[in-house]
Amino acid sequence: MKKSGLAFWDNDVKLDNVKQFLDEEEFERMKAYKNMATQLINQQSRYLIQSHDKEHLTQFQHNEMEEILRIFMSCKEETEQKNVSKTVLNDDFYH
Repeated sequence: MKKSGLAFWDNDVKLDNVKQFLDEEEFERMKAYKNMATQLINQQSRYLIQSHDKEHLTQFQHNEMEEILRIFMSCKEETEQKNVSKTVLNDDFYH
């Protein structure tokens, strides 16, 4: 079974794939965090607020993009919970 998503990659692959989308300063800041996916979504949320405050986005655009970020966070959390459950079950029943 092929695994996909940030939660399944080892750190080197994860960092190489993320690095291409960030400038060097932001990449250095993000790689220091344990849960990079959460930090990236949080940063996008801050950028979204700034864009709205500068009136680069309409209220509708802001709301739609905010909902997309909520969906991303929800999917990320569900994936993490499933991974934790599998790990706990594997530890309890197979060791």
